[in-house]
Amino acid sequence: MGVYNKHLRPSLHTLALSDRVTGAVRDRVCTGLTGDVLEIGYGSGLNQPHLPTSVKAVWAIEPSATALGLGEGRRSASAVPVVVAGDDAQSLPFPDERFDAALCTWVLCGVPDPGAALAEVARVLKPGATLHFVEHGLAPDPAVVRWQRRSNAINRVVAGCVLDNDVRSLLDASPLTVTEMNEHYEKGAPKAAAFMYEGRATARRQRPVARRDGTGAAVVHPAPAVRPGGRHLAPEIPGMARIAAPEDLTRSGRHTEPEWSRELHDPRRDEVDAFDWLGFAQY
Repeated sequence: MGVYNKHLRPSLHTLALSDRVTGAVRDRVCTGLTGDVLEIGYGSGLNQPHLPTSVKAVWAIEPSATALGLGEGRRSASAVPVVVAGDDAQSLPFPDERFDAALCTWVLCGVPDPGAALAEVARVLKPGATLHFVEHGLAPDPAVVRWQRRSNAINRVVAGCVLDNDVRSLLDASPLTVTEMNEHYEKGAPKAAAFMYEGRATARRQRPVARRDGTGAAVVHPAPAVRPGGRHLAPEIPGMARIAAPEDLTRSGRHTEPEWSRELHDPRRDEVDAFDWLGFAQY
């Protein structure tokens, strides 16, 4: 399954979730994004053409180097620069209250611990900043739920995700406040995968939490450095490519070259089983 997870699944997702199929939804979800935006499950950049002009830059979290490679053309054609900043939405490499907005489109169903991912998104959002999301998940009809649960095993193998993710409960249990939620069956999609949760959730001010490293010492998130003009720099992360301001990543007028994704890619993740989410997140 290593070759399938690494190469074929990202390509199939990019094809299945092309603009022809999801463009209208992406337009709705991306409306209102502004400033520095965190996108978990960036994938092949299918949201990139839908970003409003109010977005200054996108910090992308994506585990698949193949998906990032597939999105090179979209990044190059976009006026919004992209920083490939990490590969795990469950442990984000950013200080608290860093971002003006966040974006998550068809991702949580493939994350091993979606609650941890939402908690991390809430941590790095500024108080009052908003997560824009669309997810498929648990249907309201018992007959459909039975089919979702019967189909989960094969769907994990093919798509890398579960069909019955309880999105509303996950959000309600997170440090986010849902301010808008539209639940509906997407027309034309198989019923087991068609129930959508689309909306907004706002970050609440977080209480300081003392995190401790292996020695028992408290770990404090550093304050983000600021460039002249107010542009933030994300901190250096050990063992990863340097996370820089978007303007540092432009080479010959193009954003985020492929070598960044190769530097960030951990080859140990290639040989994962069928339940791993590698390559799934580019929804």
